[in-house]
Amino acid sequence: MGIKNYYIIDFDSTFVKKEGLEVLAEVVLVKHRKKTLILDQINKITAAGMEGKITFNQSLNTRLKLLRANRQHVQKAAQILGNQITNSINRNQKFFLEHKKQIYIVSGGFKDFVAPVVKKFGIPKNHILANDFVFDKNDWITGVDKNNPLSQTAGKAKAVARLRLHPGGVIWAVGDGYTDYEIKQKGVADYFVAFTENVRRENVVKKADWEVNDFNHLLSKLKKLKNFKF
Repeated sequence: MGIKNYYIIDFDSTFVKKEGLEVLAEVVLVKHRKKTLILDQINKITAAGMEGKITFNQSLNTRLKLLRANRQHVQKAAQILGNQITNSINRNQKFFLEHKKQIYIVSGGFKDFVAPVVKKFGIPKNHILANDFVFDKNDWITGVDKNNPLSQTAGKAKAVARLRLHPGGVIWAVGDGYTDYEIKQKGVADYFVAFTENVRRENVVKKADWEVNDFNHLLSKLKKLKNFKF
C-alpha cells in the first residue's frame, strides 16, 4: 500500500503567474504620477522577501505602506489573478479536483485573492490558508490580521504545523520562495520542491530537494518513487 501524500502549494508566482500585491499595486496606481517608481520599490521588496534577504513580516508591512487600497481595488485584482493561473496548473485541474482533500494552498498573500481563483479547482475553504486584510468602515485597507500566523515571520511553517498532518503522511511543500523552503526547514514538511515555471530564484533552488519547471514535471517525478500513492 502506498504512502499518503499531502501537497502544500504556494499561490503567488506558483499557482498564479504573478504576485498578488504587485497586481493590486498596478490596479491602485494605474493613474498615479509615481506609478513606475512605486511599482519598482514593491517589486524589489517582494524579491528580497522571497529570497530570504528580509523577513516576510518586513516585506509585507513595507509593501502595504506603499499602497492606499480599498475593497474594490482588491476585487479587481482578484479578477485579474483569475486570468493569470499558471499554465501547467491549469492543465492539471483534474488532478486538483481528484486530490483536493490532500491539497492545501498556503500563501503569505491574501484570501481575497486566493479563494476566488482556486474555487474552480475544488479546494475546500478550510484548505486555503492565507492572510486577511483589515478594512475600515469605508472599506479601505488599514493593515492585516496580526493574529493570523501567516502575517508573521516563518508563518507558513506555523500554519502548516497547526494542520497536524504528521504523523500519517508525507508532506511536500511546493513553491518559488524562501518562505516555502522554511516549511521544511522548520520540520513540518518532508520535502521542499522549488517551482520555477514563473520565476527562478537561485538561492531558493539551492535549498530544494527538487526543482521542477512545471506541474507535469513534478507529477512525473512523483510517479517514479517507490510506494508512492497520489
